[in-house]
Amino acid sequence: MVTFLKVGFIISFLSMITACDFFQPEFSVGENYYVATSDSERGRSLFYRLSNGSGIGRVNNSVTAVGWDEKYIFVEKTVSEKKSYYLIDIESDQEFSEVSDVVRGPYNIDEFVTAYPGVTFNGELLFKKRFKK
Repeated sequence: MVTFLKVGFIISFLSMITACDFFQPEFSVGENYYVATSDSERGRSLFYRLSNGSGIGRVNNSVTAVGWDEKYIFVEKTVSEKKSYYLIDIESDQEFSEVSDVVRGPYNIDEFVTAYPGVTFNGELLFKKRFKK
């Protein structure tokens, strides 16, 4: 009976951690970027990874999706049900770059797909990762 309870507890615990974003605080995006979640409700942000292991914010708060290729990272941000889109030029970005030099946006969806048509396929944005709200 005790063994059965232990097994049940372990299965329940493992199910809980794999289903919860809380235990996945960082998501790697390409080589030099990551999305991390802070304690705040809107705290999911995209960071450029510094050589000392910390990061510099590129798109702060409310990141809901990311996609990338060898040239760009594109980000969806949702605040109060309003979506905005950002593009990071990977080739121009460096450890000490100013955000305004490498991050373009915010755009609405029409502006975004017009300016960067390569971010869609059959009318859908090519996000590789969507985050739970």
